[in-house]
Amino acid sequence: MAFRTCAILSVGDEVVAGRIIDTNAPWLASVLHSHGVKCTGMASVSDDPQAIEQAMRQWISRVDVLITTGGLGPTDDDRTRVALCAVSGDDIERDEAAVQSLQTRLKRSRVPVGEHQLRQADRPVSMRSVPNDNGTAPGITGLIDGTAVWVLPGPPDELRPMVESHLMPAMQRNAQGPVPHEDIVAFGLAESAAAQIMGEHLLLHASIAGSIRVSMGLLHMRLEHPDETRLELEANRIRDELGPLALPKGTTTPADAVSQCARARGFTLATAESCTGGGIGAALTHRPGASDIFAGGVVAYANMTKVDVLGVPKALLEPNSPGAVSAEVAAAMAIGARRVVQADAAVSVTGIAGPDGGTTEKPVGTVWIGTVVGNDVRTRQLRLPGRRERVREWTVHAALQSLRWHVEGIDATMHWDVPTETVGDAS
Repeated sequence: MAFRTCAILSVGDEVVAGRIIDTNAPWLASVLHSHGVKCTGMASVSDDPQAIEQAMRQWISRVDVLITTGGLGPTDDDRTRVALCAVSGDDIERDEAAVQSLQTRLKRSRVPVGEHQLRQADRPVSMRSVPNDNGTAPGITGLIDGTAVWVLPGPPDELRPMVESHLMPAMQRNAQGPVPHEDIVAFGLAESAAAQIMGEHLLLHASIAGSIRVSMGLLHMRLEHPDETRLELEANRIRDELGPLALPKGTTTPADAVSQCARARGFTLATAESCTGGGIGAALTHRPGASDIFAGGVVAYANMTKVDVLGVPKALLEPNSPGAVSAEVAAAMAIGARRVVQADAAVSVTGIAGPDGGTTEKPVGTVWIGTVVGNDVRTRQLRLPGRRERVREWTVHAALQSLRWHVEGIDATMHWDVPTETVGDAS
């Protein structure tokens, strides 16, 4: 039996009510996709056995694999087994091997072995139990009307090991295998513009599948095609069209990109941050080995910290002067950070993240970025829309993108393509 499509059903009142965020379904879809199994649907359903049964019947025979998570515990609201028996048309029986495993685990934990606990070993007659080495509730698997059904626990620390130990081997035996793909990541481009670029290419090459998603301000584009040569050719064409907005192949964030660039050149980096409060330094040190390229940073939120630590001229911060949010201060902060930390290159940010503090001349979302490589200093102004956290998030990515451009010697006179006014380089 070839596995090509799947559906994922998340069971639990707490999921439907929004009391917990379901991380299982997206993770499962990603894992299955990597084995060539396409997820055609996800759904959440309450602990009502009739609702679970109805949701199962919706997908049985329509997909090759149906996976459910949750509703297998010992409490009265764990009703997935009841629904499964109704759908399969089977009587329920108690799996003796599962009972022995359950008793061993409960005795080790000094938990009384009662009927509520033992019923976790119940399953439809025609199906088999799936061992759970990290919890008391085993999973259940079997065929119903030609669909491979996997009923698994909800806690991720139980679910994921079971998927890796039991579900994935079944996928590897029966799935078509991963479809070759190329991932393209860009920052500073509106989703509509990216969709147009990709769409034009896909019209010329209809056999190549493509998708776009937005995450943390970054655009992720994926191309899929069985011919890896054609796939790479088309991905490179799109990267060329995106120009410096595209991150280097193999990197997924501007922090990864500038870190790779710095390592290639033997550069060390420094940061000076105001409105981002250390977010740029955190991004640069997110992955292990950051000490190779990150020399250090200064969070200079207060004006006097900018003056005393970074050496920003006090006159720039006085009334009727350019002020803290200006090209001059961004430049001075970057120069000061490079000097204080003794790095090869530095980036600085100063801006108004909001919700307060904006003026007619400098509204909320006004941000200046400064970069310095050697003795060359560049500054750039952005006008960013949205709430405080979005402004800060965009600023972190934009600062790191600008630093990479400067280190690589890219002339980034182009504007950021964001949904409101943006202003280009100002030196």
